[in-house]
Amino acid sequence: MGGIELHSEKGVNPKLIDSTCPVCGVTASSGIALLGRHDYKDVCYKCGLNAYGGKPKDHTCPKCGSDNWTREPVGDNEHIHEVRVCDTCEGYMKQGIVLISIRDGDEGKENPYRTGGFAVVKDDAIKRIVNDDKLTDSIIRRRMCMIPTAAWNMMGLPVITDPPVAEVKADVV
Repeated sequence: MGGIELHSEKGVNPKLIDSTCPVCGVTASSGIALLGRHDYKDVCYKCGLNAYGGKPKDHTCPKCGSDNWTREPVGDNEHIHEVRVCDTCEGYMKQGIVLISIRDGDEGKENPYRTGGFAVVKDDAIKRIVNDDKLTDSIIRRRMCMIPTAAWNMMGLPVITDPPVAEVKADVV
């Protein structure tokens, strides 16, 4: 049976975990990690990904594939940050494809500016709207898509902020 090796001064060495939902963007505290003696993080040199308590067994970064890491101590008050879909958005993704309106010109950015549009549409709507089969499959697999404002307006989707789901047409859940 496995166990945790205690840190000589900090014992189980607890750290808070903050989660940011990639769909709605809300950050919330989601748990506690017990680092024990592993009071360090390995940081990918190429993309900056943090691996707490040790890098992956194959030494390659799961985000960018690099095998170049640096080791840094974890600060006493440092929170561990993760990206995880929140329960509310997970429910929306079970209903259909989440569409999020972003500012024109922000395509390809890691964190585009969200303009307030949020809608959930059925898979069939995406199949009719998107003409590229590979892109359609990717959107359906990911269950979400960020759409520039100009395209959002052409589709006639609403710009709302609360509640984050709108009923617009028959294809909207």
